[in-house]
Amino acid sequence: MQPTLLIVDDEPSTLISLQRTLTPEGYKVHIAESAMDGLHILENNPIDIIISDMRMPQMNGAEFLKEAAERWPDVRRILMTGYDDIHTAIAAINVGQVNYYLAKSSKKEEMLSAINSMLENKLLRDQNRIMQELINQQNEKLKILNGQLEEKIQKRTAELHRSYADLQETHEAAIQVFLSIQELNENHNKGYSRKVATHAKLLAKAMHLNDKEIQTVYLAAMLHNLGRNGLREEIRFKPFAQLTTREYQEFKQYPILGTMSLSAFPSLKEVVNTILYHRERFNGKGYPHGVKGDSIPLFAAILAIAVDYNELMYGLIFQEKYPAKQALAYMKENEERYDRKLLLLFMDIIASLPEQQTALMEKALEPHQLLSGMVLSRDLKSSEGFIFLKKGSKLDDELIDRITALHNVLVYVYEPVIPPVSED
Repeated sequence: MQPTLLIVDDEPSTLISLQRTLTPEGYKVHIAESAMDGLHILENNPIDIIISDMRMPQMNGAEFLKEAAERWPDVRRILMTGYDDIHTAIAAINVGQVNYYLAKSSKKEEMLSAINSMLENKLLRDQNRIMQELINQQNEKLKILNGQLEEKIQKRTAELHRSYADLQETHEAAIQVFLSIQELNENHNKGYSRKVATHAKLLAKAMHLNDKEIQTVYLAAMLHNLGRNGLREEIRFKPFAQLTTREYQEFKQYPILGTMSLSAFPSLKEVVNTILYHRERFNGKGYPHGVKGDSIPLFAAILAIAVDYNELMYGLIFQEKYPAKQALAYMKENEERYDRKLLLLFMDIIASLPEQQTALMEKALEPHQLLSGMVLSRDLKSSEGFIFLKKGSKLDDELIDRITALHNVLVYVYEPVIPPVSED
């Protein structure tokens, strides 16, 4: 059956452009110039995916997607908006129950990849629903055989499982949207958040934290810059040392802005706490609250070290980008800012890595651009989420042939081609 899309945007030129782009790709495309027209189309046509603009009169994209989610929960939902609306898109995640976020400036390949991913996800959900219906039918027979009491127990168990699955899906989808927004916002600092997360994870492991705690530190590191989306663009990634007094006062609010977006998820409480305090200093001269010493949570103290190290190397503190050795020397000279035990441990960790690794940058390639000897900088996953190759795998001609057989995949590799920092 031909996949069917509904595109909603109050700009006719955008609708026509998207329709011309997507129709030749094999999709049946409905277009609507308002949310009300979109609801009317949904009432009269089977739709697989909705792509909605955020800014629309009468009913905006978040409100429209919320109503669509309530009335047609199986339809996948993509929110599309301009770069200037990123902070609005963050606020709309919970309201509109968004499955995926796309910038209006996204390339055709990125849009097609998102649509195909949504269609594959919907197919799996439909298959799972059919299987669940079969399971439920069998369960009903068992309930009759086991009596009224058994029936009540199984019904309650099924309800709990469904509630947990729905909650888990919402939680994971929201995190994915947050991550995509942050990576979009990094611009010229490509890969920055992932490097911070890698170094924070290494330090957390060295502190012998358990797996759940390590994952909390890693996720907080991935999302620590989310609040910068709420800052004016001209200071968002301006080197710290070049901020004016007024700009500095505004900049200090970004940890709070980041936690506001995440506080709606109770399961992220520790992540929120870590992000809120990661700019505090052991000498009490940090922000936003000016706490010091042991009043700073351990996870935040770990993240603070990983953030400062990478900001020095990316030119986010001073305009000059420090090499690893100079960055560590600067942090040692200012060790009163950090938990000294953590700082010394971090310096040992970095010293144990090959010196050139600390300057690694990754790039995304299509399969036909791959060369034998390249090393994966991330896990290579199929569209269903299965790991095809682990991070750190070294490519040869046979592996490249297998990767080429995959569809709509980007492969992230290290450049230059040398052994990567493992996240395991």
